Amino acid sequence: MESRYIVDEIGAIVTLVSGVMSTRVAPFSCYYQHGNPLEIVDNLKAMVSSSTHEKRRFPMVALLQDFDEDINAQGKRVVDLNLIIANITDKTYTAAQRYEYSFKPYLYPIYNEFLNQLSKSGYFVIADASRIQHKKIDRVFWGRQELYGAINPFTDAIDAIEIQDLQLVLTEKINCYE
Repeated sequence: MESRYIVDEIGAIVTLVSGVMSTRVAPFSCYYQHGNPLEIVDNLKAMVSSSTHEKRRFPMVALLQDFDEDINAQGKRVVDLNLIIANITDKTYTAAQRYEYSFKPYLYPIYNEFLNQLSKSGYFVIADASRIQHKKIDRVFWGRQELYGAINPFTDAIDAIEIQDLQLVLTEKINCYE
């Protein structure tokens, strides 16, 4: 059996999402990270001090690790993923302003295109993007609430869509984008 690396497959999907976002009327790029939340925060902090990477922080899709990967009796691999789609925000914004300046122009388009590209990737058994089972949480001004039993570690003021319990069955196909 060939190795499958979920972190790379999600990264390839985010690259496709970014390509679509770059063709919009108001184009932008989308960036990808994976790791535990503290590692991602440390990476974001380090990027601030780098003129090359400072602008490559947001909007971002982050695959939060660790994640479960079950192998069932039929040999199918099933993963249970948690991700965030985050964008930098202004801490003085109201919830209405956050939807106007962050959620509608950035987070929702990324979220919708991520599900679209996920369904088209061939990496996972998905019949239709609208039927991908998961929990979606809009997080306005994320940074004051608790996350996974601890204070949210993000030091930037961000708005985010959190995707929890994204359960996906891997296909037998390996190099879907080649």
